Amino acid sequence: MVNGKCSMVNGCIVKLLNCFRGVIGALRVIESSAVIGFVSLALRAFLSFRLLLALRTPLAIGVIGLVSLGSAVISAVRVIGLRRYWLLINLNRSTLDAPRSTSLIPHSALRTPHSSKWFSIALVLLFTLWGCEAPRNNILDPRHPDYPYVTLEGMVETFTLRQPLEGVAVSWQEGALQTVTDAQGGFRFEAILPSDGWLYFSKAGYFSDSAEVRWGDLEKISLAPRELNALPVIDRMDVYSAVLDKPGSIPSEYFFVIEAEISDPDNDVDSVFWEVSELDSAGFLRFDFTDGRYKGFSGRLIDFDRFSEILIYDFRFSVRDKFARRVEVGRSRIRRVMREVISCRAPLGNAIVQTATPLLEWEPYDPGFAHSYRIEVFKRSGIFVEATPFWTKEAIPAGQQAFQIDQPLDVSEYTWVIWAVDEFGNRIRSSEANFEYRL
Repeated sequence: MVNGKCSMVNGCIVKLLNCFRGVIGALRVIESSAVIGFVSLALRAFLSFRLLLALRTPLAIGVIGLVSLGSAVISAVRVIGLRRYWLLINLNRSTLDAPRSTSLIPHSALRTPHSSKWFSIALVLLFTLWGCEAPRNNILDPRHPDYPYVTLEGMVETFTLRQPLEGVAVSWQEGALQTVTDAQGGFRFEAILPSDGWLYFSKAGYFSDSAEVRWGDLEKISLAPRELNALPVIDRMDVYSAVLDKPGSIPSEYFFVIEAEISDPDNDVDSVFWEVSELDSAGFLRFDFTDGRYKGFSGRLIDFDRFSEILIYDFRFSVRDKFARRVEVGRSRIRRVMREVISCRAPLGNAIVQTATPLLEWEPYDPGFAHSYRIEVFKRSGIFVEATPFWTKEAIPAGQQAFQIDQPLDVSEYTWVIWAVDEFGNRIRSSEANFEYRL
């Protein structure tokens, strides 16, 4: 009785296992060879990826779904050891109903013909190739006729030499998307919506630029190369005060001098300006072809208190180029206004000298800070003094109180002055001294 019940239970289990016979056969097809299993797994993964990229037809979805379900069942059978459990049940039945050497189902019955392995691989290959040429039904497929996205690309170059410009920040749609140009100056935006807008280009040391983009029916726009103009650079700027001492009770005059050296790789500087907005004071600098510098100066003032206000404010330098773009390039400030008077000692008072290289002397001078001297000698005719010095000597050490002219003078009347100059270029000039050279 007990044996009969066991036989019935075993018979049910055997029938159940026979239902999974095909599944177990598929397991053996895949697992009988490590190479074939790996190829099959790779092909199924590729086919699944193609499915996710672009859904094809219901038939393709069903086939791939069955392949995936079969793979899952095979993995489950392998994990729980169903095949081993079937062998155990078969062994029990053999023990109860048959001689030990007899098996209810031969082990070879579980084997799948070798040709089935290649049939499975061919089937996977067939669906893979068929899926590559299937209709593009997914609107997110780039080759779908109604694909909603577009591509925007271009290049950025320097203005004058037309060289690719790397590292330019490119932004689209008010900065919603951003990228940077590569070593060839190129940039690219992919999978963007075709809405009209503006591209903005910016890089340190260059003027910013922009470009309007209108799509219409285009799917891709390749912009013409954009050219960024280099900003002018101020290499040197000197702002200093100057004080002109006057004889007797005549008040001294005060003014400031501005000099700047500016370079521009694109050579399109039009004008150079200075401004002290707090004092409502501004002007422009003229280019001096003799030394390649931009120069300017303020009007002369006699009110020291008003002039000294400028010490606490910045001079702002700006450049306007040939395209009427104006940009600030630097700032500077006056450090000091020198008020300690320096005086000439000899010759003066229209004194007559009889040597072509006279000795010029001045009074001791100690302003309390480092300084040097500058001497200027001008030719004079009555009360008219030439604007350009006949002889000049700079950087005379502070310890000296005299200097001999090292260039022979012409027979004429002369006016000479001496400047004291501090380390920042600020200076004060003595009142004029006159003499005449006669043979």
